[in-house]
Amino acid sequence: MTRIGWYVFRQFTVVFFGSLSLFYIIFTLIKLSDILQTMIRHSDRLSLSEMFLYFIYDYPLLGLYFMPICGLFAIVFVLSKINAQNESIAIYNSGVSVVKIVSPMIIFGTIVSFFVTLGEDSFIYKLHHKQRDLHNRLVNRIPMDKWNRYQLTAFGANNKIYFINRYSPSEGSFTNTKILYLNDDLKTIKKLVSFNEAYYNQFSKKWEAKNVVERYWENNRLKNINSLGNVDLDLNETPETFKNQQETNPHLSAKELRVEIEKKKIIGGSYLEDLSDMYYKYGSYFIFPFILFLGVPVSTISRRATFIMSLLLVLVIVIIYFIISYIGNSLGREGIINPIISGWISNIISLAFGVYYWRKKRLI
Repeated sequence: MTRIGWYVFRQFTVVFFGSLSLFYIIFTLIKLSDILQTMIRHSDRLSLSEMFLYFIYDYPLLGLYFMPICGLFAIVFVLSKINAQNESIAIYNSGVSVVKIVSPMIIFGTIVSFFVTLGEDSFIYKLHHKQRDLHNRLVNRIPMDKWNRYQLTAFGANNKIYFINRYSPSEGSFTNTKILYLNDDLKTIKKLVSFNEAYYNQFSKKWEAKNVVERYWENNRLKNINSLGNVDLDLNETPETFKNQQETNPHLSAKELRVEIEKKKIIGGSYLEDLSDMYYKYGSYFIFPFILFLGVPVSTISRRATFIMSLLLVLVIVIIYFIISYIGNSLGREGIINPIISGWISNIISLAFGVYYWRKKRLI
């Protein structure tokens, strides 16, 4: 990195981390004002450390949205300031290209995006789930792991697939359930067990099922049907197995969505929406470098390096960016466009406009 490049990058990081800190402070104050009364009234529900963690746990997920905005503001503000103070003339006369000056910032955004992708499942969304649990405890809601689940599909050991009409974690019970046993090839059916109700016995560690019917297949043909009545089912799964099943897509990481897609592929279920949401999440993880690339030519629009002017430019771009992302994701979920394109469409358009304006401004 050249000395000039380091000088610009240092200014960029100061503005970036300063604006990011400001976003977090504003978020914390808004969140605190919204929940403070509940915290005071029900201080017995959370300890002081848990109240502190209540805010901290959501910071990584919020960073996914804050960092591209703060990065765009930082690069637009810093480069506009350089243009306004005619520092750009001295930089150009030194023979240093614009590419060398801004490449450290774009590389920085790319590295951050890679770390986000690597840690989204094990860190970002893991903490997000913990924050939701703390919130439910604070407002005295039934914890998520106690909510009744409907139309639940879950995978068990030994090639089992559960099709559950209603599952109650608090009772440890199934209603109107079918358990499909697959052969080792995961394509042909071995047997199907259906029952009206089943309760988990904590002492025997078995499921007490009512009106059990077993159907056996051979060579993909129904061979035998046995009505067993009320019997104990010796299954490997316990109520804990189904604790976090059937979470909604906005609260799942891209890796968790990939697992759900693989499950639905096996049973032949529709996974188009999950696939579009997965690519949408991956695309959102890499917004940072793309939006920085677009921010370079945008910074030349105005030579008035004011806070308000930079902020207005950023707001316009961010609003357009997320509108395009939302439309693309919706089209992908409906199967109108390819899921990969739907998830990355805002980045693709950003790159196209960035290249166009880079060439127009003769930055490359």
